[in-house]
Amino acid sequence: MARRHQSGLTLVEMLVALSVFSVIAVSCLVIMRLGLDSDEQLQEATQLAADFQLARSLIKSDMAQLSARLTRDELGQRSFVAMRGGNFQFGEPLVNDQGETLLLSLVSNGRFNPDNQYPQSSLQYIEYMLVDDRVVRRVWPFLDRLEETPHSEQILFDSVSDVSMTFLDGPRWVNQWQSRPGSVAPRAISLEFEHSSLGPMRQLFLVTGTSA
Repeated sequence: MARRHQSGLTLVEMLVALSVFSVIAVSCLVIMRLGLDSDEQLQEATQLAADFQLARSLIKSDMAQLSARLTRDELGQRSFVAMRGGNFQFGEPLVNDQGETLLLSLVSNGRFNPDNQYPQSSLQYIEYMLVDDRVVRRVWPFLDRLEETPHSEQILFDSVSDVSMTFLDGPRWVNQWQSRPGSVAPRAISLEFEHSSLGPMRQLFLVTGTSA
């Protein structure tokens, strides 16, 4: 009687096939993970670039629409200068009761009011503050404000440290600024900080206009 010969995979061949399949599967997973990580990093970099561009646009707009008007604070105290920033408080930056550092304060003529169709002034009071690890832009729609006067707030730069602001006063850079007769604003402003992802950064802004 003839014996039947059965064909199939041996145990060794099966183990080799499983090993090859495992290597291919792991390689595919690694490639997919790298692709997802690259996409996330690209999205984060794109968003960060967009945030920086928006922040720079806001600051440039403020620097182009400065006003020499004075203001009153929440206690009714009239300011002595229209613009101040840096280490103007006895050689140190001004820190409020909440531990927030004032980088710059100014009055802008940039409040949106097309063709003066609304019963409101185009002037607004603006402060640039260092709040924890963020540079924040605060805007009050009234120059003479009270404690309950509402204001808007926007984060300009996040995850920053070692923040400082200097001012181009004539031919030299100084670490403080206060308006004086005949010179409401400096020629330029430099904002420097250490960013958690980008490292040391320096943002330069030309002061292009000042109105009465």
